[in-house]
Amino acid sequence: MIHNVTTFGCIPDDTNTATAFSNSQALSQAISAAHKDSSDKEVLIPAGTFIFMPIAISNIAGVTLTIEGLILVSTDNTSWPKDSDKINLNFITLTDSSEVVIRGSGTVDGQG
Repeated sequence: MIHNVTTFGCIPDDTNTATAFSNSQALSQAISAAHKDSSDKEVLIPAGTFIFMPIAISNIAGVTLTIEGLILVSTDNTSWPKDSDKINLNFITLTDSSEVVIRGSGTVDGQG
């Protein structure tokens, strides 16, 4: 079973900051579930427009993120999560991870 982010609560076509935080949490949960799944390690962002806050992910392996929709990074950068040095995170920060694949016919728009 592919881990569709909408199954984890990701909401399309809503661009407010609260939705961006909620969608980021749903994406993180989907990635974590895929990492733990022994038979299907794919996360799907389906067709549609999804807004996210930056996320930090660590210690995952063998996960494929398939993007078929439009990903928008929130323009509310005053609300972006920050690292330990108080610097805004990149859209996706991966640490201590391996064999992570990002593919699909969708688009990531940082709106910068």
